[in-house]
Amino acid sequence: MIRVRSGLLALAVAAAGCAATATTEPSPFLGRAIAYRSAPDGSGALVYRKPGFEPGDGARYKRFMIDPVLVWYSPESSYKGIFPDELKAITDYFRTTTVAHLQDRYPVVAEPGPDVVRIRAAIVDLHRENPIHLYQFTPVGIVFSGVKAAAGLDEITRARVAAGNSYIIAATIEVGFFDSTTNELLGAYRDSTRASPARREAGGATWGQVKAGLDAWAQKLRARVDEAQAGR
Repeated sequence: MIRVRSGLLALAVAAAGCAATATTEPSPFLGRAIAYRSAPDGSGALVYRKPGFEPGDGARYKRFMIDPVLVWYSPESSYKGIFPDELKAITDYFRTTTVAHLQDRYPVVAEPGPDVVRIRAAIVDLHRENPIHLYQFTPVGIVFSGVKAAAGLDEITRARVAAGNSYIIAATIEVGFFDSTTNELLGAYRDSTRASPARREAGGATWGQVKAGLDAWAQKLRARVDEAQAGR
């Protein structure tokens, strides 16, 4: 299965975590080098927050806007092909599940404002195995949506597709949190996930496990937003 390591939202990093040694890493996605520090929870995640941005300062931000999700393959990935439908299913679903995890408390909006945080997220360092068998199109959208069967493919059930191999063996989520009016980076984090040894031996996570991993990332993002809003 896909194992997701717990991440800590940069907006809510505890002061103790900021005492750790920073490691500056280039982020092609965020367009700058980020002085990441190890998360204080020992999860292996990397976190950053703007100097002077204290835990609880996120309380002044009441709403969120969420950009479309991007994907970067790792240069070391042994296979870099993916059907457009698969890519769209993954990115659309992560944005959708993030919105769903936030909007019961935090309004998700389409326009910037003084109380709006802009969330930019990307799946980076994506590793895929070279498919063991002939790589054929699979309607993975029926795993990531409520559609029970794809048109013309009624015999392919959601359960069967969910059990299918995605050939994804590892990925990292990188998220930047920006003031939506100034575009200032308030915080960021990177959190990695890797298929279990058994699944890696089989060629990668199943599509159902990929979906569960995206849900876990969104759930952790919501939890860290709650922490950042503690002073609200």
